[in-house]
This record gives sequence, C-alpha cells and structure tokens, in this order.
Amino acid sequence: MRPIIWGVFLIVIGGLLLLERFGGLHAPAGTFWPLVLFALAASAFARRRIASGVLLTLIATLFLACALGLYGLSYHNSWPLFIVAVGVGIVLRAFIPDGPRRPRGGEVNHG
Repeated sequence: MRPIIWGVFLIVIGGLLLLERFGGLHAPAGTFWPLVLFALAASAFARRRIASGVLLTLIATLFLACALGLYGLSYHNSWPLFIVAVGVGIVLRAFIPDGPRRPRGGEVNHG
C-alpha cells in the first residue's frame, strides 16, 4: 500500500510544480518543497515514529515560514532555530522511542 501512496504523492507534487512553472498556479517561490518534509512527517507518524514525525514537522514548518517570510524569518536570520529543532528531536527520541523498525538486509527479527 505504501508505494501507491508515494506514487500518488509524487504525481500531485509534480502536477503542482508543473502548474506553477507554466503560470497556472501562483505561489511564492520555495513553498512547495517543504510539502515533501510534511509528507515524510506524515509517513513517520503513520509508522508510529512519533519523535521523527515531530522533528520533520518542526523542520518543514521552519522552512515554510522562511520561504513565506512569516514573522520576519528568513534563512539568514533563522538558522539557530534549525539547531533548536534538531535538539528537540534528539530529546524527544530519548523520551519517546520510535516505533518498531523493519529489519534491514541480513538482520533477523526475533520478536
């Protein structure tokens, strides 16, 4: 089921980018790519990886706020907030362990 979701997501993002490039959609530059981070956050929440989802949501929100110039934020003056967001993610991972992970390659799942 997950490949279908990612396929639909890529079709939608690609369609929005095409509309923006050909003048059919007027959006400030740099506002679409934070959607990728929001999608990754949604995927993390769906897999019960709460700390990762919160971290990705914080970073995506900061990128979107910088792209839109909200609260006077720009990439030039808001870089310390990215450090704070990563620190929050690390602390959350210490208190809220991420959900189950699938075994990779040669790893064996004994539980």
